[in-house]
Amino acid sequence: MKGLQTGESATPPSNTQRGSAEFPDRTPRASSGRFVQFYEDDAYLVRSVAQYIGSGLGCGGNAIVIATPEHRAGIEAHFRANGFDLTGILTRRQLVMLDAEETLSLFMRDGRPVVALFDEFIGESIREATVGDRVLFVYGEMGALLNDGGSGEAAMQLEGLWSGLAQRYRYSRLWAYPLHGSETDTSGTLFEQVSNEQPHILPSDIFKADFSAVEQLRTISQLKNHAKALHSEIRERERVEDELRTRTQNLQVLQHVVGTLAAEQDLDKIVQAVTDAGCELSGAAFGAFFYNLVSGDGESYMLYTLSGAPAEAFSQFPMPRNTEIFGPTFAGDGVVRLDDVTTDPRYGRNAPYTGMPPGHLPVKSYLAAPVISKSGDVVGGLFFGNSQPGVFTENSEELIVALAAHAAIAIENAKLREAVDRELEALARASLELASSRDELELRVEERTASLREAVGQMEEFSYTVSHDLRAPLRAMKVHCQLLLEDYGEVLAAEPQVLTSVLRISENATRLDKMVRDVLAYGRIARDEILLEPVSLDTLVFDTISHYPHLQPPLAEIQVAHLGNVRAHEPSLTQVLSNLLTNAVKFVPPGRKPQVSLRSEKIGDRRRLWIEDNGIGIDPRYHHRLFAMFERIHPDLPYEGTGVGLAIVKKAAERMGGGVGVESDGENGSRFWVELPLVS
Repeated sequence: MKGLQTGESATPPSNTQRGSAEFPDRTPRASSGRFVQFYEDDAYLVRSVAQYIGSGLGCGGNAIVIATPEHRAGIEAHFRANGFDLTGILTRRQLVMLDAEETLSLFMRDGRPVVALFDEFIGESIREATVGDRVLFVYGEMGALLNDGGSGEAAMQLEGLWSGLAQRYRYSRLWAYPLHGSETDTSGTLFEQVSNEQPHILPSDIFKADFSAVEQLRTISQLKNHAKALHSEIRERERVEDELRTRTQNLQVLQHVVGTLAAEQDLDKIVQAVTDAGCELSGAAFGAFFYNLVSGDGESYMLYTLSGAPAEAFSQFPMPRNTEIFGPTFAGDGVVRLDDVTTDPRYGRNAPYTGMPPGHLPVKSYLAAPVISKSGDVVGGLFFGNSQPGVFTENSEELIVALAAHAAIAIENAKLREAVDRELEALARASLELASSRDELELRVEERTASLREAVGQMEEFSYTVSHDLRAPLRAMKVHCQLLLEDYGEVLAAEPQVLTSVLRISENATRLDKMVRDVLAYGRIARDEILLEPVSLDTLVFDTISHYPHLQPPLAEIQVAHLGNVRAHEPSLTQVLSNLLTNAVKFVPPGRKPQVSLRSEKIGDRRRLWIEDNGIGIDPRYHHRLFAMFERIHPDLPYEGTGVGLAIVKKAAERMGGGVGVESDGENGSRFWVELPLVS
C-alpha cells in the first residue's frame, strides 16, 4: 500500500452515479470530515459505502477502500451496475481497493499497531493521495475486524492513529461497525469512543428509508423489549461477576492457607490457621476444631482450637457428644450442612439438654466436615456456626471440604515430623553409642584385614610351592621316561609291557603337569585384580586362531562373522577363547572334520559371543555339571582333558562381569556362549 499512485480525475458519473436517486439525504461530502456507519445488513452497508465513495469519485476526487473481500466485491458490482467506468478508475488508481486483513498485517505487531509502520504504510499513502489539495474519500473496516476478533483495545489505538492523521491531512473517512459484533467490554468502550469522536453517525438499517410510522413504532417497541432483556442480562452478569469475585477471593484465601500449612510445622498453629480460614471462607461467625479422642464409652472429643469467639465461651460446657447431629462428623460419614439447625428433626433429642445449653453461642446455620487422614482414620472435625439462618451455601461446603482435606495432610505431616524428630533423637543416641565402640570396631577391622593378608600370602606361597616343588618331580619323570625310550628303545620293544608302562608314566606326568598348570591358572583368575578395557573380539579371535595350528586348515574349518567390541580383561578373555575353541575342534567324532562358527549378538547392555561346533554334543542331563572343577562329562571316550578348562572359562567370565552357558541336545554338536559388557 506504500506510495499509492492516484489519477488526475475520473470519468464523470451519470445522474445515478451522483446518488440523487438512492440515498439523497444521507450522502456525506468530502468537507463533512468523519462518519461512522453502524449496520446489521451487509447489502445495506454495500449500498451506503458505494454511495459515499461514488460521490467522491463523481466530483473528481480520489478514494481508498479497505474492506473484506465480500464487501469489496459488492461495492465493485454496485459501481458497474450504476454505469461507472470501474476498469478505468482502478487502472488510473483513482480508486484503490485493499484487503482489510492484509493491510492490518503491514503495521500490526504482537496484537498492537506500531506507530512507525502505520505512518510508513498508511500516513504516506494519505499524504500522496491528497497532494495538490486533492479531495480524498477513505472507507475502512480494520477497526471492526480487530474488535470482532476480541482486540478492542487495539481497535481503539488504531482509531487514535487515524485521528492523528486527520490533524495533518484533509480527507473524509467513513468507518463501519456491525451491530451484531463482539460484546466484550472493550467493544463497548470502542463504540463509545467512536461515537464521541465522530461528528456524523449515519442511521443504520434498523430504520429503512421507506419505513412508515407504524413500522417505526413497532421497531421502537422491539428496541424497548431488547432494552429490558439487556437490562436483565446486565443484572445477571453483575450477579455472576459478584459470585466469581467472591469465589476468586475465597480461592485466594484457600491458596494462602494451603501455603501456610505446607510451611508450618507446629501442630497447634496448623489447626488454628485452618479454623480461622474456615470462618473466613464459609462466612461463619465462629468455628472450632474438635480432636477425635474416643474414650471407652465412645463419646469423648477434645476442643483443639476456636475461632471467632473466646475460649471461655466453651469452657463451661461439656465436650460434644455422639448425638445424631455431631456423630456423623466424628464417624467420618460426610458433611452436615443445615440452614437452621433448630428446625432439623435430629435437634434437641439428647438429655439432659433439649437443644443448646443456656449461655451457648446462638447457632442457626450449621456446617461440619470430618478431617480424614490418608489411612481413613478420622482425625477430628471442623464445626462452623452463625446466628443467622441460611448462611452456608453449596460453595461454602465445597470450600470447607477442600480445607478439611488440606488440613488432614498438614496434620499428618506435622505428626510425621514429630515422629521423625523423635527418631532422629534416637539416631543421635545410637551415634553416641556407636562412637564409643568405634575404636574397637576399627581394631577388629585391622585384625581382619591382617588375617586376610596372611591368608592371601599363604595362598601365594602355596601357589609358588605347587608351581615349583610339585612340577619339578613331574618334569624329572618325563625326562627319565624320555631317556629310557631313547637309550633302551630296542630293549623295551622286546618287552611290550615294560614299554607300555614307560609310555603311561610319561603321559600321566604330562597330564598331571597340565592339571597343575590349569589349577594355577584358575587360582590366578579367581585371585588377581583384573582391569576391564575395550577389547576387539574380531582381533582377539584372529590372533588366537593364528597362535594354534590345530585351529587352522586343513585340521579345522572356522568361520568368523563380525563380532564387535566388549569390555574385558584381554589375557583372561584370551584364555576363555582358547579353551572353548580347543574343545570345539577336539570333541569331534573320528573321521569328521571339525567345523566351528563364531558370531555375536547384542542383548541389552551386553554382547553375547556364540561358538557353535559339529562335535559329539553334550547330554542335557550333564549341563549343570559342565563348568565345575575336575568335571569330565566323557571320561570313557578317548578325549584328553583335566576337567578344569571350562571351570576357568566360567570363573574368568564372571570376574569380567559376564557369564557363560551351553545349548546342546547331546547329538548335534554344541553351542557355547560367553556374555560380556558392551563398550559404553
